[in-house]
Amino acid sequence: DNFLELGGSSLNQVALTSKIFKEFKTKIPLAYTYEVNTIRKQARLIDIGIDISDQDAFIMNPGKESFLFCFPPAVGFSYCYENLSKIIPGYSLCGFNFIVDEDRLDQYVASINKMQPNGEVILMSYSMSGLITFKVAEALEKAGRVVSDIILLDCIWHGNRKPQDLNRGEDFFNEIERDLRNIQMDFMIEKVRDVVIGYFHYTYSFFDLPVINADLHCITSTEADMFEGSVTG
Repeated sequence: DNFLELGGSSLNQVALTSKIFKEFKTKIPLAYTYEVNTIRKQARLIDIGIDISDQDAFIMNPGKESFLFCFPPAVGFSYCYENLSKIIPGYSLCGFNFIVDEDRLDQYVASINKMQPNGEVILMSYSMSGLITFKVAEALEKAGRVVSDIILLDCIWHGNRKPQDLNRGEDFFNEIERDLRNIQMDFMIEKVRDVVIGYFHYTYSFFDLPVINADLHCITSTEADMFEGSVTG
């Protein structure tokens, strides 16, 4: 039986991955339950002892002709696009996690070229990922690809930043760490810390957005003004 077709939700995923780790010491990140979505597939991973906790991308609605490549908010993981994938079933959504390696842009470009070797590329960002999405678009254009559209969901651009702003990463992670301990996912704490701190250091290292040729679509919620900073448009 398929975990998602049976009504599996984000909360169920948290409980499932936590119990699998406790029982079998096998790390299956939340995102991977979209692909390892049956008992048989999960049992196979446990039997052969594969650790997939470093998975950098996952596909929702696989097998579609059209792709939408999505980049993560400050937490560094793209689980937030789960509900969106249900609203637009005609697109395969690729949710990228933040890659901590310095060659992250090359890795993103390589992944996009592998999944969609031809045609115009559509990118999506949410919250703090606007900068990352623009940098990936720039790298794609330099590689000869056409980025037709970038969709910005409540994206924030911190214009007047200071060196001490990097401490926001630590503060943000401390909140996440408490949540992870509360839901008994201590085994993910080290991984999440590396991702969150790396994410903040990367996004706060740029002071200008690159110039790209894509059409921009800015979508903001009615509560967008609750965020510090301005919406990227």
